[in-house]
Amino acid sequence: MKNKRIASEWLFFVGAFLFGILALPILILPFLFSVLEWGNYLPIIFYKSLFSHDWMIAWGITLGPYILVQFIRSIVWSVKILKEDSD
Repeated sequence: MKNKRIASEWLFFVGAFLFGILALPILILPFLFSVLEWGNYLPIIFYKSLFSHDWMIAWGITLGPYILVQFIRSIVWSVKILKEDSD
């Protein structure tokens, strides 16, 4: 059971990481730049910033989907535990 749980969490992390490193810079960030009128955006700018002075922002965007889902999962888990305790 424990190995299955670790394997599923690892696959979840890899999926969220791939979403953050591929889908966000290619699909979502260009849309945001055009809507908010922040100027021109090319995905290569994002990939270069992963290893430049803006690395914290770029890696935050990359890992953001995983962190956000983990935060939501922790809230759902807390509510579930609280409901079990009140019954």
